[in-house]
Amino acid sequence: MRSQLTPHFLFNCLNSLGVLIEEDPATARRYNQHMARVCRHLIGHQARDLVPLAEEWAFFEAYAALARLRFPAALNLTTRGFEPGALAGFLIYRERLGWQFM
Repeated sequence: MRSQLTPHFLFNCLNSLGVLIEEDPATARRYNQHMARVCRHLIGHQARDLVPLAEEWAFFEAYAALARLRFPAALNLTTRGFEPGALAGFLIYRERLGWQFM
């Protein structure tokens, strides 16, 4: 499985952004920033098989922020006791992660 930016994922994000712009412009701006990070990561890292684990963690955090903003009452993700700096120097095969955005 490969990380990829699919039209379905993109349209869902844009639809959520459109709703937020009307209802809560400040949240819409934050959503847009996280969406840009996620899209940049997916587009910029498609061809790489081996990636730094710290980069994948930053991607996860941006994606989780999108989900939290989109479903504030229904989603509770926490990473207690985790030190992102501990990931420095570790690499991971992207295929093992199985990120799919369909």
